[in-house]
Amino acid sequence: MKMKKRPNILLTGTPGVGKTTLGKELAQRTGLTYINIGDLAQEGQLYEGYDEEYQCPILDEDRVVDELDEKMVEGGVIVDYHGCDLFPERWFHIVFVLRTDNTQLYTRLESRGYTGKKLQDNVQCEIFQTIYEEAMEAYSEEIVHQLPSNTPEDLERNLDQISEVPLVFHRGRAASDVHGAERVIQWRPAIMPQPRMMLVVTGDDFGYCPRRNQGIVDCFQAGGISNVSLLVNACAAKDAADLAKRYNMPIGLHANLSEGTPVCPEKGQLSMKQVELELRAQVRLFRELTGHLPHHMDGHQHVHVLPEVREVFAQVLSDLGIPYTRVPVEPGLHGCTWLPAHLHRFYMQVEKDALDSIPVFKRYGIRWPRVYLGLTTMGQNMSIHNVQKALNHAFAAGPSDTGFSSASGSDQPVITAELMVHPGYPSHPQEGGCGEGPDDFSQSADRQHELSVLRDPSLLALYSQEGVQLCAFRDL
Repeated sequence: MKMKKRPNILLTGTPGVGKTTLGKELAQRTGLTYINIGDLAQEGQLYEGYDEEYQCPILDEDRVVDELDEKMVEGGVIVDYHGCDLFPERWFHIVFVLRTDNTQLYTRLESRGYTGKKLQDNVQCEIFQTIYEEAMEAYSEEIVHQLPSNTPEDLERNLDQISEVPLVFHRGRAASDVHGAERVIQWRPAIMPQPRMMLVVTGDDFGYCPRRNQGIVDCFQAGGISNVSLLVNACAAKDAADLAKRYNMPIGLHANLSEGTPVCPEKGQLSMKQVELELRAQVRLFRELTGHLPHHMDGHQHVHVLPEVREVFAQVLSDLGIPYTRVPVEPGLHGCTWLPAHLHRFYMQVEKDALDSIPVFKRYGIRWPRVYLGLTTMGQNMSIHNVQKALNHAFAAGPSDTGFSSASGSDQPVITAELMVHPGYPSHPQEGGCGEGPDDFSQSADRQHELSVLRDPSLLALYSQEGVQLCAFRDL
């Protein structure tokens, strides 16, 4: 097969990350041909319909590929598009995924006129690295690279680095592997900041009442949480499960053995057999509501680490293939002398039970993030300052025992952590709960206080500054 004389480059990423500006300037510097797929489709009317929800034409992917194929075979093309899995793998020698801090992206998309679901979906796409994951699945991992695209300095650095690609390609063009295929371009970005921490921010008590549900959805859409935990025996559980489907929210099970009406019809004196039946019944109901097994499973009010319960809990997770749980041992907790005495005693008991649970969970092969946070930042104690202190304690704890590394292939160890939160709008009296009405915790103004802090742009900027990447359990 005749080898291309010049490389083909794909620039991809969420709308608003700066692909077009970079692509046009690259074409000027390198002499490569720049093609914007949106412009190409508009010029040739390469559409197959219209999306009323997003108010935009639907791309006819087959016609786009047919239109481009001859140019791509010749080589020397820069393609700019916000997706990548529609293109044949053989087209590209190297793929760049541009990444932008979600607070900056929100502002950029707003200035373009994005609103409502279209705006929120694109920001969530960036938060959860959707385009990067798509690129890693569509192409060989060794040709996919992430680049930051937040500042003019980032743009200039990216231009300088990518402009080297044609030269590197030219030097290695004559070389081929045993199959006669063109060699992969041996190129690495000079600077690509990697996350120091993968943080799961879990909104607990999803399903408790309609107002808690709405607050959790609003928090998720603003980028304040990245994961939710569902109470299947709560009054608004079905509504919560439907919302999770609608907004593509990563969801796990908040197993409840302490509040309200059980799911399992079995009655009688509480025993570990009854606990097992109830846990399995809650997983079945979760699956009926969501259509899948939970990505993780923890305990409402930390019941899953109680003596005896922990063994049954771990057995159920192991039997059903649910890989992750929560181990509520929070670094820095002992130094919180300002906590009310009753809370401090409760948290110390939770910590003791959690520490005793670790060998049990390990024996069953259950995993959890390296660091747990959330007891010291609950309710009125939730503030940007206190979250920063909690993150500092997490960084001091060191990277994950499993040696988790960043998705970009860097060998730099990454800390995995979970931040437990309880955002929402306070429950109305007599509306909510698990069969006995809403409790004081859910009716408290603390729920809205947590919601306000979690979606504060200053907190999201802090995550970016500290190298914290929000994720879900399924991303660990």
